[in-house]
Amino acid sequence: MVVFKKEYIPLLKNGNLFINTSIDCSNKKLYEYIHRYNKFDIVIKNLKLAIKYAKNPEQVKIKYIFIKNINDKKEYINEFIKLAKKIEVGKIQFDFNRSKENINKNIPNNILDLYNYAKEQSRKNSLFVNLAPRSEEIFKQKMYI
Repeated sequence: MVVFKKEYIPLLKNGNLFINTSIDCSNKKLYEYIHRYNKFDIVIKNLKLAIKYAKNPEQVKIKYIFIKNINDKKEYINEFIKLAKKIEVGKIQFDFNRSKENINKNIPNNILDLYNYAKEQSRKNSLFVNLAPRSEEIFKQKMYI
């Protein structure tokens, strides 16, 4: 959420706008590496604004997409959960990278392990957490290696 427009405020207040943004990390350096631009502070500031004006905290969701060999470490997940709690976001969602080159491939076991770890840590911190619907379907079908 790089842009926050004043037109969002009444929509958030009456519950008609839902914010869903993928930040995939909890720090500037990794954010810039993943997203290829340095807007982490702006995104966090705008998420805080959205949360401030939202009728219901669950109107604002941040996503964490596991990217192999980049943000697939427990320490990064812990930092992300701390950030979510700090900014009082209503929902967090985890997913895995389904880029064009790996869309039809099975996902590695460590991603399932990381998701289960993330889910457990999120719940311990009283955060509403879920897995992206397509990823959940893949996990249920045991399409991982």
